[in-house]
Amino acid sequence: MNKKLFVVFALAVCTAATADPRTITPTFDAKVIRVSDGDTVTVLNSRNEQIKVRLANIDAPEGSHGRCRPGQPFSAQSKKYLSDLVKGKTVRFQCSTLDRYGRSICDIEIDGTTANRMLVGAGLAWANRSNPTFLRDPGVAEAEKQAVIKRAGLWSDLRAIPPWEWRKTVWGSAPGCK
Repeated sequence: MNKKLFVVFALAVCTAATADPRTITPTFDAKVIRVSDGDTVTVLNSRNEQIKVRLANIDAPEGSHGRCRPGQPFSAQSKKYLSDLVKGKTVRFQCSTLDRYGRSICDIEIDGTTANRMLVGAGLAWANRSNPTFLRDPGVAEAEKQAVIKRAGLWSDLRAIPPWEWRKTVWGSAPGCK
């Protein structure tokens, strides 16, 4: 009997140790305490926990990450725009999933629209077409269409490279980088 109890206890401990502790809260209000770049923020939730949030449906220009991972044009402007919109404010997050880094993937609601749409509409982020499942909001695609017509922000450069292509082709291509 003790042997069976030990096996049950051991299985319970192993299951708890290997269970994925990450969970998603579909809707929550939180204060934005840090803007990492044009599509990532850190928030403080009601339990005083810091949560990293990646904006859904968009991909902002990459900032510099050293010599082998140079930044894209408009990365600083994208970060500043998002910071001006949300930093220090308590805003509502509508989340759909977690990414491979454990970040909540969310829309940030602002004045009847989203910060996500506003960034794309200002020409400071792309509608994320790197994977068919990443672009769920048709309003983001429409905002991009309007930004292209106006040649807003990054669309003023006819050779602008989307971040998902930038990461593949530019990062690591400098001499001595792999």
